[in-house]
Amino acid sequence: LPDGSRVWLNAFSSLIYPTDFRPDEPRRVQLRGEAYFSVAHDESRPFIVDCEGVQTRVLGTEFNIRSYGGQSCVTLVDGSIEVSTGSHQMKLQPNQSATVDAVGALTVDTESDVEAVTCWRDNRFYFDGQSLRDIMIEVGRWYNMDVVIGSNSHIGDRLHFRGERRWTIQQLVDQINMISNAEIRISDNTLTVY
Repeated sequence: LPDGSRVWLNAFSSLIYPTDFRPDEPRRVQLRGEAYFSVAHDESRPFIVDCEGVQTRVLGTEFNIRSYGGQSCVTLVDGSIEVSTGSHQMKLQPNQSATVDAVGALTVDTESDVEAVTCWRDNRFYFDGQSLRDIMIEVGRWYNMDVVIGSNSHIGDRLHFRGERRWTIQQLVDQINMISNAEIRISDNTLTVY
């Protein structure tokens, strides 16, 4: 960014920012989706990320924001940030996450798995107890494929899985099929879970 801050965007994400930040105003950007921020320190100009009703305010730090499907999660990697949603405000310490649900309720997880949250930035998948449904949504988003649930019998199964985002979709599906009770099939641009 113009101030030296660095931003990594995940799939189906966008960032709106000015070509230059004004000297006497906060550095403000607008995010849709998921991004990892490494913000250049500047005490005189706070850095503000607006993301679907959630505002994250920092001076200089590293953090991840994820906002898909009506739920937003801000995870602090290093430094200190303030997360707010209208009348609710929360300061986070490293390895803490603030989650805002669709109705604006703010909760804090004091023991976040930062590796699981930020692994996408290093081109990896890391699922630690997520449901097969959530895993397939993430996989579909990354490979730009539709996901169809053909059977609900195993969709709630929780899996532990690591993979590479550089793998082909077939390689990834083969790996998930080996550890899951469900069967995932690829047809055209659709992943179907049976």
